[in-house]
Amino acid sequence: MKYYLVLLFTVSFYCALGQDNFVTKNLYKINLITPSIESELGLTNKTTLDFKLGTGLSISGGTGRKTDWSFFPFAEVQYRYFYNLEKRARKNKRTANNSGNYLALSTAIQSGKSMIGNANYAEKYFAAIGPIWGMQRSYKSGFSLNLSGGLGLGFSDLTSAKLITNISFSIGWVIGK
Repeated sequence: MKYYLVLLFTVSFYCALGQDNFVTKNLYKINLITPSIESELGLTNKTTLDFKLGTGLSISGGTGRKTDWSFFPFAEVQYRYFYNLEKRARKNKRTANNSGNYLALSTAIQSGKSMIGNANYAEKYFAAIGPIWGMQRSYKSGFSLNLSGGLGLGFSDLTSAKLITNISFSIGWVIGK
């Protein structure tokens, strides 16, 4: 069984290398709204692994309860599949620096204690995992936009898993391009 898995991985890897490369192999960004640094590494012609480290805004509220907000330090990793790069290229739309729409599996962890604000979700940590849809655009000037959203499971050292909404918006600049 192990032999077949190694063979499948090897064939998939070489097939991915032989295809046209649409994603940027190494992309680095600085984001401003919620300050963070980001590194996106191209894996195949349509997939990347995105690492982000910074501060995030968290808002919690609802009908009949107080709305709380806070800034937390966080780390996030996303495995992204860009599904419309060829279509954008055919329409002569920009695809440089991974300008396209994607589906991703997102995992994130943040401190349980806020740096600023009034919402503390846990004693030590809060983590989330789930699928998201996103769109990323990078312009010739280096200006970058990213909007993503989805549902996932959130949990902490004090609570069991619960359904959460994951929405992210970032504005920043691509570094070194």
